[in-house]
Amino acid sequence: QTILDLSKEGIVEYHGYHNDVRPFIENSHCFVLPSWHEGMANTNLECGAMGRPIITSNIHGCLEAVVDGETGYLVEPRNAGDLYEKLKMFIELPYEKKVEMGKASYEHISEVFDKKKVVENTIERLCDNLNNFNDTDKVYKNYIETIWDVYGDEPVALFDDSHISKIYGRKFEDL
Repeated sequence: QTILDLSKEGIVEYHGYHNDVRPFIENSHCFVLPSWHEGMANTNLECGAMGRPIITSNIHGCLEAVVDGETGYLVEPRNAGDLYEKLKMFIELPYEKKVEMGKASYEHISEVFDKKKVVENTIERLCDNLNNFNDTDKVYKNYIETIWDVYGDEPVALFDDSHISKIYGRKFEDL
């Protein structure tokens, strides 16, 4: 069956494509993402950042967004019984505990996934590694610091291997 068929049958409520999902998140008590495979599930981060508890799979790309039992629940992948149990646990929580879990979710996402902190940490680690190289390699460090100065807290991608290779004739993994 397609999503439209399920919607017609009243099994799911399909809202179509939306540019702004915040109203949907605001109207939810919890966000649920059972998944078998993820990169980094931005939906978990978005919902946690809006103070929603998260129930998601215990796989990389999802588990990083949850402190199990505090900010939501982790579910074993491909395990419908475990998903059912975690949903039931959440539903049966007192309202105050759900609110507390949502606040903890917001705090966790704000602390662990703050963009400025993540970028600063990445640059710090790159620069620490570069301090162990000769003067030619320190050009990389200057390049990284320049990118940071130019982009401030908005770097989307600092550089990629092909860019480094073209400029310096070396591949990043050679460091």
